[in-house]
Amino acid sequence: MRLEIIFELKLARTYVAAHGARIVGYVTITGGALRGVDSRLETASTSPVIPSRARLARLAVQADAQRKGIGEALMRFTFETAVSQSERIGCIGVAVDSKVGAVRYYERFGFKHFERSDTRSDTIPMFLGLRIVEKAMSNRS
Repeated sequence: MRLEIIFELKLARTYVAAHGARIVGYVTITGGALRGVDSRLETASTSPVIPSRARLARLAVQADAQRKGIGEALMRFTFETAVSQSERIGCIGVAVDSKVGAVRYYERFGFKHFERSDTRSDTIPMFLGLRIVEKAMSNRS
């Protein structure tokens, strides 16, 4: 499987997972600010705006390619990107606005729910602090 950039607007980057000539999944990652993070940098709240977090904007795997490790590889790539960003310009973790049906998937990686100040109700805001990302990556190495 290879990952390559297919779309870049300088606001986000989309990477595809390809098997041969077939695209089997993709992930879009962007940066931004997070509204409040606790002192341990592991959970988020509705406190002041904190800059520098990676945002997993989209993650999808073709239906017939699911449960083959592709989603996990894309998530690992997202985590590696967040760690790299933290070393270069700062990053406190990864945030995602999960669809209701995907919450349990993200919870498997350690993402936690957090409160949000807007009224959007079609997604669940979730956050995973960089310390937990780094620990998870070191355990799988």
